[in-house]
Amino acid sequence: MGVCKKCGKRGLFLSVDSRGLCSDCIRKEESIKRKSQERINNAIERTKKARDEGDREIKLLNDARAKLDAGGDLDECIKVYSEILSRNTRWNKFNFWLSLIALYQKAGNYDKAWESIQRANAFSMSYGFPVETMLFHDMKLEHEAYKISKHEKRYYDALRSLIEYHVLKSGMQIGNSFNYEAFWKEGQSLFKMMKLTSDQIDDLTNQVCCVELSLNVANDAGDLVKPWMEKHKLGIFSNS
Repeated sequence: MGVCKKCGKRGLFLSVDSRGLCSDCIRKEESIKRKSQERINNAIERTKKARDEGDREIKLLNDARAKLDAGGDLDECIKVYSEILSRNTRWNKFNFWLSLIALYQKAGNYDKAWESIQRANAFSMSYGFPVETMLFHDMKLEHEAYKISKHEKRYYDALRSLIEYHVLKSGMQIGNSFNYEAFWKEGQSLFKMMKLTSDQIDDLTNQVCCVELSLNVANDAGDLVKPWMEKHKLGIFSNS
């Protein structure tokens, strides 16, 4: 009498294979394997299609930038970047988002530059990057936010972004020490616009250095700006 090891079916004339499976179980097993392979093949095809589409989009972006660098129209380049980066195709677009932010600044369209910062941040958060990569993206976006805020004479926001940028940047380097000289050098134009004294800048820098520097405290360092401005009676949201 044959007995199927899987379903338990038995019978005098039941035929089983070398593994002890009846014909019904063999067909079910083959069906499962076939469907599994189809899913794998479909996933491979989707991945290939997405990669090919990403390659085509990257070429369009690079071509648009090459035309701009050769004397082409800035608005046309922005149009290409904006359209392609708005698509739902899935590939690492972050550096192109940074380029679009810079293009909008070059065109003097700061509202769109701010909007692009938000969209780049949303992209970074949704893509599934490692934490270290997301923090690197945060650092880059804080730097763009600093430049835009400074241009718009929003000194509180500019100073906060400058601090957060340098704290993140320092945290990614060996030793995790705040780079006072780099902060001072880059902030010179902002400090001059705010009419800060050396003592005021030193006081702010010392407060930042007192914060335990790690990749997790950039926002805490930025929060030092408000009480520092109050201490020196600079006016929290003043442009002068």
